[in-house]
Amino acid sequence: MLICVLALRAIAVERLEDSDVTLDLRTQLAEPVFELALAYFPTGAGFGTFDRAFRISEPDALLRKTYVNHAHNDWMETIMEGGLPMGLILGAFAVMFVRRAVHILPQRAHRPYPVASGLLSLMVILASIVDYPLRTRAIALAFTLCLLAFFHVHHYHDTPVD
Repeated sequence: MLICVLALRAIAVERLEDSDVTLDLRTQLAEPVFELALAYFPTGAGFGTFDRAFRISEPDALLRKTYVNHAHNDWMETIMEGGLPMGLILGAFAVMFVRRAVHILPQRAHRPYPVASGLLSLMVILASIVDYPLRTRAIALAFTLCLLAFFHVHHYHDTPVD
């Protein structure tokens, strides 16, 4: 089993070494999706419309036998679909997230669960820049639970338990 894991890992490393980042579809989608977000600004194209909106303005260089159904950047797609209001909501979320992280990090020895939940949430947030993990129900549920634990304010009291 170890040989299989190592062999597959070697293939994955070779693939990463041989790949050109500029040829990756995710990299190529960044500019057209940003232009699409600007085209539908400030109202957005509407939630769930990325596929249709992108097909209208898809650059010839990106035409393939398969079609692009998501931007491979959840944040940009959400802003393209939701416009300025969604951008403001995501901005407010980012501010709240950073403020909470700054608040709990000095207490990390006494509050390991919020710190761990925050780190797991941050991993999903960062992964959403290059993919769309939150479209998977299991990851969306885990992300929601992590955010609940991260933002939960629990006041500990020194009361005896009977």
